[in-house]
Amino acid sequence: MIYPAMKYATYFTGLLLAVSIMHTACAQPDLSEINARRIQTTRNTMWVLGGWATANIASGLVLRPQAEAHLRYFHEMNIWWNVINLGLATGGFIGTLRQQPGDFDEWQTFREQQKTEQILLFNAGLDLAYITTGIFLTEKAKNTPSDQLRLKGYGQSLMLQGGFLFLYDLSAFIIHKKQNQAGYRLMIAPGAQQIGLRLSF
Repeated sequence: MIYPAMKYATYFTGLLLAVSIMHTACAQPDLSEINARRIQTTRNTMWVLGGWATANIASGLVLRPQAEAHLRYFHEMNIWWNVINLGLATGGFIGTLRQQPGDFDEWQTFREQQKTEQILLFNAGLDLAYITTGIFLTEKAKNTPSDQLRLKGYGQSLMLQGGFLFLYDLSAFIIHKKQNQAGYRLMIAPGAQQIGLRLSF
């Protein structure tokens, strides 16, 4: 049950990576275009996360009532987990609507890019923790007959959700990093008293 879902999760994030790279402009962008690209990429990734969350909530609500054994708990965890994901995606998308590409100077552009990349890497680390927790719960279920079904269902759900989020965050990081390398690079001259930003293409 979990493996076909992981296959679709991999395809989902791979599609995100391919589409975003294809939309990377080939022309030399100015500072406003660099910010517009970052904002649009973030907006696209919020759509992906929101789509994943909505699909999990809808399928969970449909399948949970008729599911048996541990699958009932599997769908239950998927629902609650993705209610949170949907909230994060909605908040993130609304946040991008408040940003205007022309509002960022060179230093702010650099800081926003770095902040985005750091958040995605931190989230990827959390995703691995979710997967590990899911494995732990699944193994614990084998030695806990009284709560075996719930632990197994929750554990498999955490492995699925953590696996998807890891692919999602890693793909988003690669996309943003590629745009960063193609758009600009922070230059600190040896012995200089100031930090400058040089556009490089």
